[in-house]
Amino acid sequence: MDDEEEVELRLNALAEMRGRDLVAGLIGELRTVRREIVGLKRELDALNGYLEKSDRSLVFGTSELPLPKTVVFDADQRFDPRFGFYPVEYLESGLPFCWTGPAREFSFEVFVDRTAGAELSLEGARFLDHERQRNITLQVDGESVPIVPAPVAKGLRYSAELPATTRRAGARLIFVVPEVLPPPRGTDARLLGLAFTRLAITAHTIVWQNARTGPNAPSANSEPHGESVAPMKRKMRLATAGAEITSGAEKKAHDGTTADDGITAVNGMMAEDGITAGSGTHE
Repeated sequence: MDDEEEVELRLNALAEMRGRDLVAGLIGELRTVRREIVGLKRELDALNGYLEKSDRSLVFGTSELPLPKTVVFDADQRFDPRFGFYPVEYLESGLPFCWTGPAREFSFEVFVDRTAGAELSLEGARFLDHERQRNITLQVDGESVPIVPAPVAKGLRYSAELPATTRRAGARLIFVVPEVLPPPRGTDARLLGLAFTRLAITAHTIVWQNARTGPNAPSANSEPHGESVAPMKRKMRLATAGAEITSGAEKKAHDGTTADDGITAVNGMMAEDGITAGSGTHE
């Protein structure tokens, strides 16, 4: 049954109602219309936000747009049935959800910045049979990724860490429910998995390790400006107080150790690749 046939049946049913039944039926229809309008507004807001961000990010002569740091999918966003979802429904509280099925798999195509990895949170209202269906598995671009249940006051939540990648293509997330089951009442012939409510993915922040030290050095969380990490490492100064680098064929190392290839060794460690090694650590 398509949407138009369903609406026609509901209207015909209203035409047969009288008195309080008619009032209750009209109220139900108004609630349905309102929910659909709210869902459409959210979809339009999401589309407008993406277009605005694209306009701000476009630079003449470049073709790459920055990937978003956060992606959220709510159940009322009208998912394609081919990705493993039934139409949206609502709990008595008004929370939207949609059952996954009829296949055990349901999936998402996600564009998110995973340069440093990302945190995933999958939420649902319930299963038909919690014990039989709770052990969900996750594949990211064909690779298995651990996913674990997280304690919540109501409903269900699963969390996972998405691996880091520099690929700018969309990530294919496939969730697999162990079983899909029919509802206990015989009036519904669907095979149901998870009552899905939300998926949220948040990119991790990159923390830059700056090799320079001293009172004027940038903080550890700052990004290098106009200078790659490798040249910065080569410009490190010896942190050991009083240590000196000498030159010539008769060089002698600090602490009495002879340095090879004209590089002074400090505290028993050889400095390599033109970087003086001190008692601390460096990248």
